[in-house]
Amino acid sequence: MVAIPKQFEVYLVCLDPTIGFEIKKTRPCVIISPNEMNQYIKTVIIAPMTTAKRNYP
Repeated sequence: MVAIPKQFEVYLVCLDPTIGFEIKKTRPCVIISPNEMNQYIKTVIIAPMTTAKRNYP
């Protein structure tokens, strides 16, 4: 049985192959889709994160 990803969990995701200027690496990604969508539709929406530190005003 495969575990269903939960909202706000973080996974390492290989983002290759890509189209255009998208990220082409393995990155940590946070699950932003609701749990109901993940379970019943079996589609997950993710947001890639970075480890780079930036100073903002």
